[in-house]
Amino acid sequence: MSDQAAGTVPWFEIASDDPDGVERFYGDLFRPAVPDRRGPLPDLRRGGFLTR
Repeated sequence: MSDQAAGTVPWFEIASDDPDGVERFYGDLFRPAVPDRRGPLPDLRRGGFLTR
């Protein structure tokens, strides 16, 4: 797991203080273990997750 998940800083503090931390946290959360046949995951920041 990432160092954020190790317990040094609660994930919600990372979310509020470090925009990149949000992307790392959710990037790990939503990354599928098996490659998606539809291709790479869409960019969540552009709303692709909701529209694909």
